[in-house]
Amino acid sequence: STAVVAATGIKTANNPTPCLLLMPSGRVLCFSWFRDSGGYSANVRVHYSDDDGASWTLGTDRALPVGVAIGGTPGAGASGYDVGRLRAAYHNGSICLVSELKQHDTDPNYRDVLQQWASADLGASFTEVGNAWDGGSPDYGKYHEVLSVDDSIFLFYLRGTDVRSRKIGSAFEAFETTSETDPAIQARSTIT
Repeated sequence: STAVVAATGIKTANNPTPCLLLMPSGRVLCFSWFRDSGGYSANVRVHYSDDDGASWTLGTDRALPVGVAIGGTPGAGASGYDVGRLRAAYHNGSICLVSELKQHDTDPNYRDVLQQWASADLGASFTEVGNAWDGGSPDYGKYHEVLSVDDSIFLFYLRGTDVRSRKIGSAFEAFETTSETDPAIQARSTIT
């Protein structure tokens, strides 16, 4: 196989963590973090391919309305985040994007934040929906995945060694307003 370069000369965030999303039309979207020239803010860049990944076009270089502050270093009371994993799902004409962030503030017991975004224009721009959680105990998790199945969007994540999940019906519904559920129960009742 041949390597495909989506773009050259861009400044990715320290951890660009690209995410691919196959759309019903066959278009492939690639979401990745990039940082501004000063390195103080990160935003999501969206590339797309209509030829199975043989070539890529920049759709937008700032999909989020406001960048995520990434300047500074971790410490007690510090501001800013380290950006992490991006995951997306297409659902009923909208895209649900969940980003993993780690707070620079070392005071909270759990520094991980999962931030939720939604797009009604196929990824050209996103609106902040909320945080699945913001580092407060006992809600925390890592290594998330987002999956659309039938009439629901699922957020799966690890809490320690346990798999947990939350379920919403629309990309614009906040995961933070739903209760955590045992994914085995959801899978048996939802996925056939």
